[in-house]
Amino acid sequence: MRRDERLAILNDTATGRHAPDQAMATLDALRWLERVAYHVWRISNHLAAETPAVEGSQEPMSALEE
Repeated sequence: MRRDERLAILNDTATGRHAPDQAMATLDALRWLERVAYHVWRISNHLAAETPAVEGSQEPMSALEE
């Protein structure tokens, strides 16, 4: 999706539908969003791997309790 959206933004800029500064800001925002989403994914995988599931427990385990 990122590549398709990037190409659409660049095409719109080339045809004059977007100003170059607006296109750069949009592309920067897309890159930022992708970078943040990747870090959130990595953090969630890391936390899921370190927090064992305890069956039959009355209280859920919290990562903050460790």
